[in-house]
Parts: sequence; C-alpha cells; structure tokens
Amino acid sequence: MNSILSLARLERKEELIYSIETFSKLLKHKYKTNTTFITVEDELSYVISYLDIQKIRFRERLDYQIDVEPAVQKAITLPFLIQTLVENAFKHSFEKKAGKAELQIVISKQDSMLCILVANSLPNEEQQRSSDDGTGLSNISKRLNLLFPDDEKFLGITHSNDWTTVKVLFPLVYQIDLKE
Repeated sequence: MNSILSLARLERKEELIYSIETFSKLLKHKYKTNTTFITVEDELSYVISYLDIQKIRFRERLDYQIDVEPAVQKAITLPFLIQTLVENAFKHSFEKKAGKAELQIVISKQDSMLCILVANSLPNEEQQRSSDDGTGLSNISKRLNLLFPDDEKFLGITHSNDWTTVKVLFPLVYQIDLKE
C-alpha cells in the first residue's frame, strides 16, 4: 500500500493504475482461495502479482526468475505456500539490506514428488545463526503434515555466503487425481 501511495504522491499515473489493478488481483485471489489445494499455475499467478508490486517498490534492485517444468503446472500445492516463501525473502533479506535483491523460484518433479525451491540473495546472518525455522515455515510444515500424514515430505532451509534457499518436497498429485 505504501508503494501505491508513493506513486500517487509522485503523480506517476500509469504506474499507479497498474499497481491498483495488480493489487486488486492479489486481493481477489486471497479472498477467493478457500480450498485445501490450488494448482501450481494458479499459485504462481498470485505470486507474480505480488512480485509486480514489489518490482514497483524495489525497481532495478529486484530481479526474479521463475522456472517451472511444464509437467507440474497442473500439480497441486498448498494455497500460499510459494507466496509465504517469497514473502519471507522480502521480510528477512531484501527489506533489511541494501544492494541487489535476487529471487529464484524453481518448481519441478523429483521422482514422485513435487519440488519447490525458493532462493534469495542477501541471506540474513541472524537467521543463519538461529536454529528456529520461523512461523511461516513452521505453518507450512504443519499444513503438509495434516494433508499428507502418511507420505514422505521435506521442508528445509540452507544458507550459503550469498543465498538462502528453502526446499519443499511433497507427493506429486494433480488436480484431476483429487477425489471430491
């Protein structure tokens, strides 16, 4: 909202209109998503709207790349799983440090599992020292355990000198395979 307000104050009309339209898409998605699962494709649509707004805020400082294997576009994921990981990149790194902010999202099939990787530059040293996974990751873990109680799943975070990467693995299921 602050980014949108700034555009209004700076009288940047075209960017303001685009931002309001994008924000509207975000709200629409948030309030219509009350299902247990969502397709990767639909979740990414929401994430891209969020990133479009952040791009207005961070400008040239923000670069992002999204790579999705075509075979997993219609696979199901938890609503807001990817979004939570992306928001964590902003909250724990990009908003706290100056410099280039790079984000990578990679979604692929690994054997019979859906693999979601979200990596961000500028890792947060404080988070590296902590063994606590944080509220967002804890909530994702709990939701995965509720929805796939007897299935293999993985949620892990790794830190390197330049990147923080979160990896989530859970059973690869397609929307068509779900029983109503």
